[in-house]
Amino acid sequence: MNEPKKFLGNAKEITFQDGGTMLKVSFNREDCQYMVDNVNAKGYINLKVSTRREPTDYATHSIAVDTWKPQQQGASQQAAEPFPVGNQDAFVIPSENEMF
Repeated sequence: MNEPKKFLGNAKEITFQDGGTMLKVSFNREDCQYMVDNVNAKGYINLKVSTRREPTDYATHSIAVDTWKPQQQGASQQAAEPFPVGNQDAFVIPSENEMF
């Protein structure tokens, strides 16, 4: 169910003399066509912009397509566990005698 990430374009953070910043984003023709071809039912494509692990002179941020989709109504919905199931001992509440 884990799809490989699809990265598009580049983004570079620009800092102004007054301390303000902005992201300058660029996409090539193939990236733009990919976005047009992969819009959701409402006509949007969701992108995630994050700081690159290794910034370059040309890009300080990476842009990836957000492939998360909500569960459909009526699909088998299992109750979400509030805590990880594997190690339940880590969440033991001490008894009243142990607290004082």
